[in-house]
Formats: sequence, C-alpha cells, structure tokens
Amino acid sequence: MWWFAELGAAWAGACCVGSTSAVPARLGECEHVLAGVGLAGERSLARWDPDGRVAGASPQETNGAATVLVGARWSRWGQANVQLPTRFQHRVAGDLVDDGGGVGDLAASVIVDPLEERLGPKGGGPPIPVVTLSLRAPTGRDWSDSDGPLLADTTGVQGFGGRGAVQLERTMGTTPWWVGTDLAADPHLPVRMGLSAGVGRYLGTSWTLSGTVRHERQLAADGTARTLVGARVVRGQRLAWRAWAGAGADVGLPGLGADLPVLASADVGLAWIH
Repeated sequence: MWWFAELGAAWAGACCVGSTSAVPARLGECEHVLAGVGLAGERSLARWDPDGRVAGASPQETNGAATVLVGARWSRWGQANVQLPTRFQHRVAGDLVDDGGGVGDLAASVIVDPLEERLGPKGGGPPIPVVTLSLRAPTGRDWSDSDGPLLADTTGVQGFGGRGAVQLERTMGTTPWWVGTDLAADPHLPVRMGLSAGVGRYLGTSWTLSGTVRHERQLAADGTARTLVGARVVRGQRLAWRAWAGAGADVGLPGLGADLPVLASADVGLAWIH
C-alpha cells in the first residue's frame, strides 16, 4: 500500500534550491532537519486474479492515510528519516461493509550517499550510487488481531521487516533521472523485489516535476505483483518549507500484476525544513 508515496523518485540534487528532492522525507545536501505531514488516499478500480487477468474489484477498497514525517542529515553523505502513518480503510464485498483504522507500522530509514556528484566538461557526468536501508516496526494491527469481516481494521504486518534499496541517480542539470532496485522481507510474507525508474525536471529554483514507473513482485510461486506509474510536483523555498502533490495508478493490464487490487492514488503534504 502507498507505493507511490513511499517509493517514488529520490534524487536530492540542485542542493540549495527549494525543491531539493522529489521525495518529501528526503533532505538535500544543504538541508539539516525536516518535519512534516502527508495525506494520501487510494481507491480500487479492478483486480488482477492469480493468473494476471483483470476483473472487477472485489472487495472494493477506499483507503486513506495521514503520515508524520521526520528527517535529519548528519553529514553530506548520510541522513535518516522516520515515518509513522495512521490508516483509514473502507471495504465492501457484496452485502458486507467493513470500516476500520488506526496507527500503522513505523518505518525508519538510513540513506547513504557516499560519492559527491560532479559536473562533467559539457555539463553531464556519471550517475552516483545511493543506498537505503529501512526497518519496519510492527506498531500497527496485523490480520491476526483483526475483528472486521473484511480485515478493514488491519493497519500493519506481523513482526519486524526490512528493506534494502540501491539506485543510480543523476541530479545535476535540468533533467534529473534515476534507476534502482530494492528487496523487502517480512517474517510471514514472501520476499518482494522491485525495479523502478524516474525522470524529472527542475523549473527555476523552486519547482520540481517528476514521473516514475515501478514493478514489484513477490519472489515465490504464485506470488503477488503490481505495476505502477505516477507523477509529482514539488514546490519549495530554500531552508524554509516544501509542499507537494502527486498522483499514481496501477497499470491495470493483463500480465502486469497478480492477485492484487488495481489502485488509483493521490497524495499531498507540507514540511518545515531547516
């Protein structure tokens, strides 16, 4: 859930302009701390069956989340952030209607950017690697504690989970881009692997536009899968604030997903930066 909000483009270039990152919780190189809140919502449009065919959505889902974001950079090459969502869910299947919500799972990440990006003789240059290591804590309610007939009060996953991501990104110039891969593991679910890419555009010193594409799949026989595209606009003022709005949707075509709902989503947010 919330693939676009959590896994979108992640460049942090244009160091001292307002829109230093296309990800709300990631700090630019001249930024030190961040505190903000994001609001997100999604609705199911259809569903992939286990064979990758697309059919009507059952159960129908309408979900929302409010997420508190906190980030801090301790050096040019490293930073950490914490995100804690509160989730709200509404599900309908036939005559059954189920509503629920509550605090979700807390996620803490460390982002390591060991190499300094440099301009080449003609303005271009090689991309740099960025590594992200994340830990998910089970602060939400998992399915085993659910009281709802459609599990609408499920806001988290059992046990602690982890995620590692590596990407190559180029942030200098007017058209930043990145490609990456990530691996996520939870104790009671199959390991998931994702492939993603994005491209953006800096407009002056305060605006960033970006687009992303992502495919994620469980590394198990008959595992779930989904494919997502999204876009985001970020507006910021240097060392003061950042605001953003984005939208995304699963690509509901046969073969691009398996055993998951086809979702459309949107998110907005505001953060204080120093």
